Amino acid sequence: MKFDGHVKLTSKALTKVKQSCPTDTSTCNAPMFKQEARIWLGDSKKSNTVDNYSSAVINYIGHALAPDVVFQIKLPDATAFVDLDHRWTHDDPKGQRFHFMRAENETEKEAYLNAIKFIKTHTENWVNAAKDIIKQKSKPKPLQSATWRETRDYVKELALALHCLQDSFSPGHTQRYFDVQSESYPPGFYDRAAPIRKIFVYAHQDHEAHGDEDYRSGGTDSSWGNIAVNASAALITKGILSIPSEGRGLIGWDDFVNKWLSHKLY
Repeated sequence: MKFDGHVKLTSKALTKVKQSCPTDTSTCNAPMFKQEARIWLGDSKKSNTVDNYSSAVINYIGHALAPDVVFQIKLPDATAFVDLDHRWTHDDPKGQRFHFMRAENETEKEAYLNAIKFIKTHTENWVNAAKDIIKQKSKPKPLQSATWRETRDYVKELALALHCLQDSFSPGHTQRYFDVQSESYPPGFYDRAAPIRKIFVYAHQDHEAHGDEDYRSGGTDSSWGNIAVNASAALITKGILSIPSEGRGLIGWDDFVNKWLSHKLY
């Protein structure tokens, strides 16, 4: 997905989470989930070059100069910002897992397992950071009472997981379909997505065509975009439910993978 696509998809996912908050509604309205009013110069429902470049420039100037002091970066921006904060990942073999893609020397199995581990690890990092706040500061509601610095750390961990997850729904990154590949078959439903059949190598692709796929799937009006929204909302919900639980793992992780990140690769 492109910069504006990640912002639009994450924003809609947060709206869904807040509409069906799985716990105390104050948790779903915590500072890290706060959203800002946005004016899109292009199209608020489609990922497009106008919004991509204008939003990237505005956010870079606004956040990158002094994010720790001046701004409390919001989750939609942080999810998009992975592309700017970690620009090395686009061409580096070890960076492909940030975008749910495959390095030239990786097998399909290795690439898949690396990306799945990446999403799980960074989601767990967010959840465990919240658990640590509870223990260290006796804060019963760590998301709501987090300081700016703590919120920034939360946001960056969850943002990494969401960025990779959302990229997995771009046809430029993976190929997904059900048992019969057909244009008449939907790429997914409200509660699950078609399994992953291929993971592409960025170095082998036409980068302009890759970008076109990211634009096409990055809007909330597209089938893939809407599935990415549902998957993102599901991941955030899993994390919210895991924070008050005992232990360090994620509640329902295997179920999440089966619904949104299943595969038929090997």
